[in-house]
Amino acid sequence: MKNRILERARLAVVLAAVSLIHGLTWQSPLPARGQRSVDPKRVLVLYWYNKDFLWNVEFDRGFKFRLNSAPPGSIEYHQEYLENDRFPGEPQARLLRDYLRKKYADHPVDVVVATSDASLEFLRRHRSGLFPGVPIVFVATQYPTTAEITTKPGLTGIINISTHRRTVELALSLHPATEQVFVVSGTLEHDKRLELQARQELQGYEGRVQLTYLTDLSSAQLIEKMRSLPKRSIVLYVWQQSTNDQGKLLESVDLFALIAPHTHVPIYGMLLPLVGSGIVGGYVNTGDDEGTKIAEIVLRIATGTRAVDIPVERAPAEPIFDWRELRRWGIRENKLPRESLIRFRELTLWDQYKWRILAALVILWAIYLVRVKQLERQFKTTLEARVAERTRIARELHDTLLQSFHGLLFRLQAVRNMFPRRTEGAPEALDVAILMAEQAIAESRDAIKDLRSESAEQRDLAELLTATCKELTTAHGKNGDAPAFRVVVEGKGHNLAQVLQEEIYRIAREILRNAFQHASACNVEAEIRYDDKLFRLRIRDDGKGIEPQLLSEGNRPGHWGLPGIRERARRIGAQLDFWSEAGAGTEVQINVPSATAYETSHKGWRFALFRSAKSNEQ
Repeated sequence: MKNRILERARLAVVLAAVSLIHGLTWQSPLPARGQRSVDPKRVLVLYWYNKDFLWNVEFDRGFKFRLNSAPPGSIEYHQEYLENDRFPGEPQARLLRDYLRKKYADHPVDVVVATSDASLEFLRRHRSGLFPGVPIVFVATQYPTTAEITTKPGLTGIINISTHRRTVELALSLHPATEQVFVVSGTLEHDKRLELQARQELQGYEGRVQLTYLTDLSSAQLIEKMRSLPKRSIVLYVWQQSTNDQGKLLESVDLFALIAPHTHVPIYGMLLPLVGSGIVGGYVNTGDDEGTKIAEIVLRIATGTRAVDIPVERAPAEPIFDWRELRRWGIRENKLPRESLIRFRELTLWDQYKWRILAALVILWAIYLVRVKQLERQFKTTLEARVAERTRIARELHDTLLQSFHGLLFRLQAVRNMFPRRTEGAPEALDVAILMAEQAIAESRDAIKDLRSESAEQRDLAELLTATCKELTTAHGKNGDAPAFRVVVEGKGHNLAQVLQEEIYRIAREILRNAFQHASACNVEAEIRYDDKLFRLRIRDDGKGIEPQLLSEGNRPGHWGLPGIRERARRIGAQLDFWSEAGAGTEVQINVPSATAYETSHKGWRFALFRSAKSNEQ
């Protein structure tokens, strides 16, 4: 259908341009000098109801669209209306006959078109008196007899409301558990012609489902019947006219509107006006398509093809569905024929504004990336300044404090050497001063080492901890009482984020120093575990443990230890757990989520550290 619409659009543009040149007249243009005059072919379309009837409007649109493809001035199009809904009865029909005879007496018609069964019946009865020798092209619900088709001047056309079989086959594929099909039809004449046509179309289905024909029932009877339809059944609404209790004519659409609310099984149909009124859908005839098809036949006859040589065909039909009914009955769109047209689709917010939403998301994503880059640069600058400041402090400590301590030590040593003999108590006091100076130098050296970032030299945490334990063994194992240690690594190694590794290393260094200096432990173990969801560092010893009061209060007076460890852990968003028991040792566990710990994960930790760094600076 989309291709047909595009084709029509292109043709309309071309014809519009041509019409501007030629004046878009249905009459033949004046012949140029030296040219023969060509009389236009007159085409008369006899519509059923008045010109505002929806089906007539659609048919007229499709009919004229196709006629426009003929050379300008070659076709003369006339419209007449039977209007037997407003002027019923034989006397009115005779008046129309006389009117048409006089109107076209001096304008002979070349092709007559009947757009309904009623129009065709009128022309059959009055053909000899109105249009003798003129071929008729029709739209009807029943095939004419062979004699009518073959007798000159001929009769041809299309059969509409004829997709019973295709529509029922489609419905059964969408509702495979169906056991009964109810076929609704009827005419004012109660001639059962629509039921007869339906029976012919649905031959062979009796073995698959039970077919029940509801023909010529009143509106009240149909409503009552629809209310009591069994489950696992469907309705095929063909077409029906009826009258109400007051004798008012009920058109097929009006009657359907009365019964649809009382029908609790899927309804299928073959007429476009029913789509949107309660039917799921079906292979549907449209006025546009039928008008286009009839115009094609008329143009063939106008150019010399005999009507008898043009076979009667089924009217074109398309699979058309109501999106709301599809949802009501849980029918997925991928179950429909590929060329299906779905109407009354309710657009979601995404359907209506998806391009605006996507554009907004792209803009927000770009803003986010720019902001991330800004924060990364700010954090890098802050980190570099922090490292530079620590390096400066370490250098100044080395150049001033350590040099001063070394000068003090040399001076005390010189004083000690000046004593010719040991004065009571003086040498001992000087020895103590010298020892204290040595300890001060050692502590200052440790502080300077803490200030320098060893992570820049050794990226692997296990190597850093191993080196730390070796240093502690050397420093505290002069008497051979340093504990044995080992570092265990489990899981696939990930690269820890640089700043986070530095903080974890300093936490671990403080814990190890406490274990070597104060725990009186025989064994110290550091276990590093890299999981996809979690980084874990566990340090345990078998020493004397930590006093409960110290764990709860956090530190000894004048010692920074545990508060410093907890502060560093909070800074990097780590979970810090202590376990200790007198005589059974101590275990410290640090857990950090992978999204924060690893370089390859999201960089959310950077923002947390950045905020911490900013708050510390303030």
